[in-house]
Amino acid sequence: MNRHSLFFKLNLLFGVALLTTIIAGVFLWRHWRMQEHIQLRMQGRLVLREWHRNGEIPEEMLGMMGLERLRGKGQAILLARLHARFAPLKNRRHLFVLRSRSGPLIYLRDRDRELLLRPESTLWSRQWLPLGLMAGFLLILTILYLLLRRALLPLKDLEREIRAYGEGESPRGQTRYASRRDEVGTLARTFYESAGKLRHLQESRQLFLRNILHELNTPVTKGRLLAEISEESETRQMLHSIFERLSLLLEELAQIERISAAQEGLEFRPVRIVDLVDQARDRLWIEEEIPIEGGGRRILADFASLSIVFKNLIDNGIKYGRDLQIRVGEDRVEFCSIGPKLEYPLEWYTRPYSRGEARAKGFGLGLYIVREILERQGMELHYRRTGEWNIFALSPLQFAEGESGD
Repeated sequence: MNRHSLFFKLNLLFGVALLTTIIAGVFLWRHWRMQEHIQLRMQGRLVLREWHRNGEIPEEMLGMMGLERLRGKGQAILLARLHARFAPLKNRRHLFVLRSRSGPLIYLRDRDRELLLRPESTLWSRQWLPLGLMAGFLLILTILYLLLRRALLPLKDLEREIRAYGEGESPRGQTRYASRRDEVGTLARTFYESAGKLRHLQESRQLFLRNILHELNTPVTKGRLLAEISEESETRQMLHSIFERLSLLLEELAQIERISAAQEGLEFRPVRIVDLVDQARDRLWIEEEIPIEGGGRRILADFASLSIVFKNLIDNGIKYGRDLQIRVGEDRVEFCSIGPKLEYPLEWYTRPYSRGEARAKGFGLGLYIVREILERQGMELHYRRTGEWNIFALSPLQFAEGESGD
């Protein structure tokens, strides 16, 4: 069990309280036994003194002390055991407080006379106070533990619902905790209200994006048709390239939005790194070759989204540097270019919509998209400066079966 969990702490608290109650009960029991022993010895001394002085013990005195004589066969058996254990006992005055199965006994001897006394009260009547106190504490402790555990159990359901909501499922059970007036009920209602607002905001954003894409796709499609019927081949080719570029940008915009909203399912399959680079070059309309060291290796990745990562990193390397090179290492792929050193830590550039002079010189929204895609594929973006080279690295790579990073 997680030692930071509330249930672990509750169980630990209950265990400590239970152990403390039992220990306190044992000490209370021993104290009660000791007090009883002292009381019986004091009563025995009074009885023995009266017996020695007057030669007899008034029954009224025994009744006031709550004692009674032990007679018959039981007395004879107990006396025989005492003689065997404490012999010789003759011609002496003795006082013992003994414990037997039936309870405590007072043994009195005055010369050749012997007497056994026992309390008139039963064993239960003498022990009900410590036993009752201990049982009461244990009962109250157990009830409080069960009530607290029952009050906290909905947290596990809320945890499952929050996890499911994070994976794109709609939260269920909104009415299950609506009537609760404790902190758990407040937390549940706050979560469901926030989830409803976020779902409404997400639906509004998706609707807005669909409308924009629909409105933009219509003129792009018409423009491509007009380009096909153009009489001049050079103009037709130029228009075709422009509208093809716009179509790719719209497609990429829609895919980035689906990835950011965690709605795009990833399809992991073996892909060659050189194919990712070629796809990025096509999106950027780059004709010249990019040097690739180890580009023939295959990794397990989602081709569509990872090609956007390659495209953004290649675009940054070309815009803000020169001599771009791509190297595949043991567990990473590196994008190396000569250029100025980053003025801020990499985390600053991966934040969306950062403002200021540094952003104007920096990498815009591209690295934020790179980070979001890499997180979904179990990878991270790293940056280091070696000499005059800026090196951005994606790691760790998961090579396809039969491939090696050596």
